[in-house]
Amino acid sequence: MERGVKLLVWGLLFVLIDIRIVTLDLVHDGIGYILLYKGLQELPYSKWLSYAKTAAVILGLLSITEIFGFTTINLNETGQDVTWYVIIGGIVSILSLFFHMNLLSALQETVQDEDELQGSVSGFKTFYLVFNLILIMALPLMLIFNDIVSVSLFAALIVGMIVEVVYIVKVNSFKGMVPPHDHAS
Repeated sequence: MERGVKLLVWGLLFVLIDIRIVTLDLVHDGIGYILLYKGLQELPYSKWLSYAKTAAVILGLLSITEIFGFTTINLNETGQDVTWYVIIGGIVSILSLFFHMNLLSALQETVQDEDELQGSVSGFKTFYLVFNLILIMALPLMLIFNDIVSVSLFAALIVGMIVEVVYIVKVNSFKGMVPPHDHAS
């Protein structure tokens, strides 16, 4: 399980970090999704992992469009481009949330005998779900450029980064927890 968790942590870091030169993505999310998929295969079998693996494959395929910056918004273009960006961004965000909820459910299942750790994962899973649903619902507000919305979005961005780092640390805490029984295939 330790190798699987290491792959998951590296995959999550690759997805989180976005380094670009102009529009060329140097740290491509697809690499992260491949690592996530391989990490999921190393974990003990859980029905949640099959859902997470499917989501990782779809997200990896969708991330191909980011290689050359096709997902960036040009605000000087027509409003349709921005609308499509919000719709596609919302779909990808929901699919990503689906992946993360299934991963957390699988990890929670591996520690079902340890009440304290299971409670911790359960509480974080609920917080993560609510926080991300609020961010997804606020996605259309990104189109309103005024001071209050800008400050709120900046604050949400900072809090979101902190939540993602806590998520990665939470996943990393499972390293060495349970010896691998059956690997998810």
